[in-house]
Amino acid sequence: MFYKKEQDQLLSGAWVLGAYQAYHLTEETKDQYTYPVDGWIYAENLDAAIAYFANVGKSTITLRQCKLALLNAGKLPDVLTYINAMPEPQRTAALIEFNDTKDVERNSVLLNTVAAAIGLTPEQTDSLFAAAKFL
Repeated sequence: MFYKKEQDQLLSGAWVLGAYQAYHLTEETKDQYTYPVDGWIYAENLDAAIAYFANVGKSTITLRQCKLALLNAGKLPDVLTYINAMPEPQRTAALIEFNDTKDVERNSVLLNTVAAAIGLTPEQTDSLFAAAKFL
């Protein structure tokens, strides 16, 4: 389902035809786009859409969202391997941050260091961070 927030309303539709047919969002074509498209997003359900719009524009996600996004992307083992290979005391500091922080900031030094070390580009990191907002 596609969702768009306009002021205090949450719009939804099974498909969306953009102005001048600039885009045609459907279940079949949903993976061809990078969201949001003219404010529209694709979400599996209403709860995911509400979570996204509650977090849009924020530069933080919860630690839970971060770890689930890494798990879904198949990157959680890479992150743990990298952190566990760090020398002390950096490893312990990274483990504390990775396990005990409440929120993860997009501009976090640890986040960006680990992302680069496991081969994620800044664009891929942005995409992963955005995906985490749905979780």
